[in-house]
Amino acid sequence: GGVETQVGDGAGNTLKANQGADAVDILIGGNGYDTLISDGGDDILRGGQNNDILAIPDADFSGTRRLQGGNGLDMLRLLGSGIHLDLTAIPDNRITDIERIDLRGTGANELTLDLREVLNISSHNNTLVVRRNVDDIVNMGAGWTQQADGVEFGEIFHVYTQGNAVLKVEADPFVPTGGTDVVGRNAATGTLVVGVSDGTQFHTTSAGVVPPGVDWDDLQTGDFNGDGLTDLAGLSPSDGQWRVLLASPGGFMAPQNWGAWNPAVTYSNVLVGDFNNDGRDDVAGRASTGTWFVGLSNGAAFDSSDFGAWSTNVTWLDVSTGDFDGDGRADIVGRASTGSWVVGHSTGTSFQMLSFGAWSTNVSWNDVRVGDFNGDGKDDVIGRASNGRWVAGISNGARFASQSFGIWSTNVSWQNVTVGDVNGDGRDDVISRASTGTWVVGLSTGATLNTTRFGAWSTATSWDILPGDFNGDGRLDMAGRDANGRWYIARSTGVSFVNEYWNSWSPNVTWDNVLPGDFRV
Repeated sequence: GGVETQVGDGAGNTLKANQGADAVDILIGGNGYDTLISDGGDDILRGGQNNDILAIPDADFSGTRRLQGGNGLDMLRLLGSGIHLDLTAIPDNRITDIERIDLRGTGANELTLDLREVLNISSHNNTLVVRRNVDDIVNMGAGWTQQADGVEFGEIFHVYTQGNAVLKVEADPFVPTGGTDVVGRNAATGTLVVGVSDGTQFHTTSAGVVPPGVDWDDLQTGDFNGDGLTDLAGLSPSDGQWRVLLASPGGFMAPQNWGAWNPAVTYSNVLVGDFNNDGRDDVAGRASTGTWFVGLSNGAAFDSSDFGAWSTNVTWLDVSTGDFDGDGRADIVGRASTGSWVVGHSTGTSFQMLSFGAWSTNVSWNDVRVGDFNGDGKDDVIGRASNGRWVAGISNGARFASQSFGIWSTNVSWQNVTVGDVNGDGRDDVISRASTGTWVVGLSTGATLNTTRFGAWSTATSWDILPGDFNGDGRLDMAGRDANGRWYIARSTGVSFVNEYWNSWSPNVTWDNVLPGDFRV
């Protein structure tokens, strides 16, 4: 029995009651950010000058227990499970100057309140913030009007108002859908920010740092350790070092050195693909000598070797990766300035260079892309000639068979040309936004593109546009961030795009390396 008093000092203190529920502990915070922990009974907890936490193991206020937050934004925290904190049944003078309540104990808890409790629980403001897990219940009474969601503690909160009172309740924790996420780097601070998709919006979170001022070339994305998450990699021209940031549930790990390429050599066409079909993405680059170097990932580093060479006597255009023979290994493809297509079939240890046909040099070719346009499991190539005609090179595994695939107008400028399966039929389609703002999709039948209008976006703002399956339904969507930082999704239904607002990033930040992927950080 008896009374024991503990008083904090100017530092941040953790004061714990230790006499049991039958005795009275008086815990008084100081000038720091203090945590005061009751062990039950009639303890008295008084916060100090800063943001303090007052923690209780139960909701029994039948005795003389008192919680006084003091100055700052103070939090009442429930420590256990099965606790029902009914503020409407507790005299107002027992809990004062509390601005935050944390229900997230060791299991499901419950909070009951109403307008009067929100207005009376703090003398500093009329706003109460409630943290919760998915199994915690908040009974808030009638009369509230829901406003736009807000962000507290880096999480989404539902916001309710009634007169002068504001109640913010943490939304159900989201579950990533497997839909495409987005990452971007704050150019000034190096902070990486990820918008993780829940199928209806991006949940934005800080996820690591790529220090400003690094001389890495543009970041590449790929699953370099085979864990199913999209990682980031950058090649530094100053020392030739590959640096990889592995994605993890808590954010990107610190950059790791994964091996070096000769810094005295300039590398063109740096590409990512799984060149040996081991489930881990690798990197490839063509040196100024014409030699292709491939860094095969072992999950912790790139083992680099010479995979073959292309002539340096021609200019190579439209260099990309794809699986052109359907063997599961990524190959490389390029069109020489002579018009000849060359494919480097990967054996897993080298590229077997093969002539795959030729396209005319009497026209210019625009928007040359790789995709499987007939759904046979082998990648093809497609391009739009200067006369507007789409030509596809359909791969039979050894050669491209060229055929006309439709025609688009030459009277508009075609922007953001992308290849992907918009209607989920297993064949890749062609997507573009005309200079008029109209989204146009060429749906592949396997023999031609059936071109149709899919919707429109405003031409009154600039757009940073990315492709991806953002809701995880198997159809390609398009994401765009406007000049005000707002993310919109053109969600594909298979026959049109539905425009949806998916959250915002700061328009006052310069974002670089904005990329799609499955980050799930």
